[in-house]
Amino acid sequence: MTSRIISLGGRVSLTGPSGDGSLDLTPEVLASWSDWAARYRAASGPMASATPEALMSASAALLAIGREMFAWLDAGGWAGGWAQMAGPRSLEIGADADPTEDQRALLELPWELLADKNGHLAADSMQPYEVWRGARPARPSRSVAAVHGGVPARRRA
Repeated sequence: MTSRIISLGGRVSLTGPSGDGSLDLTPEVLASWSDWAARYRAASGPMASATPEALMSASAALLAIGREMFAWLDAGGWAGGWAQMAGPRSLEIGADADPTEDQRALLELPWELLADKNGHLAADSMQPYEVWRGARPARPSRSVAAVHGGVPARRRA
C-alpha cells in the first residue's frame, strides 16, 4: 500500500489507502523538521570508535526522532491507519520538479526512521517498509498520451 506526502504551499498533503488528510505547514512544524534533521545528523555521525553507551544513546535518539515524526503525521489519525494496514508499506515523499525550500526540507527528513509505539517501521520483518523520494512536474503535462495496445493514442481536439 503506497501513501504519499507532498508539500503544497502552506500545507502538507497526505494521501493513501487509509484515507486522505492534510497538515498545516506552520513555523512550529518547520522548526520540528529542522530539529529532526539536526538530531539525525548528530546521532548518525561517525561511530567507528563509539562506546557501547554512545551507540545506545544514538539508537535511542534515532527512535525518538522516528516516533516524533510519526506522531506529527498521525495528528488526525492518518499515520496510524496507514501503519496498521496489511501488506508492505511504501511511502512516497514528493516535491515539485523545482522544489521550494520547504519541499527540499520535507524530502531531506529521515523518513527511514519512522517509528510507532512498537519501534521503527523498517525493523518489522513481517511488513516491509520502503521510502521513495522524488520530484514531480509542477503542472500536469498537456502532451500525455493514453496508451492502447502498446500504441500511443493521439488526443483529439
